[in-house]
Amino acid sequence: MANFLFNTSLGRVRTYFDNAAGGVAAAQIVAILLKAADTDDVGRDFATVSALLAGVAEEATFTNYARKDIEDAAITVTVDNANNWTKIDITDQTWVAAGGAANNNLTDVVFAYDPTGTSADSALIPLCQHDFVQTTDGSNLPLLIAVDGLVRAS
Repeated sequence: MANFLFNTSLGRVRTYFDNAAGGVAAAQIVAILLKAADTDDVGRDFATVSALLAGVAEEATFTNYARKDIEDAAITVTVDNANNWTKIDITDQTWVAAGGAANNNLTDVVFAYDPTGTSADSALIPLCQHDFVQTTDGSNLPLLIAVDGLVRAS
């Protein structure tokens, strides 16, 4: 497994992050943890979160799990003319007291675009998927974003 952009978001990923960072009032980026995932080649073809979860992918179910809405202020989109790319970044995220009574072996994290902030999975657009191999045990579960950012488009 590796990190990838979903085919449905290619060429538009910056627009979705810009929308969620304040361009569209209710739009959100949502972090979804997976405990199983399709191969990257199969997974990148899903156009909605409901289609993704209808495949091999299984969403996390550990104690205290909930999808994370990434706050507007946590998203940074930077155009780097010197290197000819756009860097999309978010602040590190933490699931507090992740697991304990029920634990998961996690495999990936998916970031999806929610156009209304309350959309059904059938309207959520998967943007990118990243390896996130962790096991919950009741302690805090940090998601540390690399210094290079979440996504770099060139």
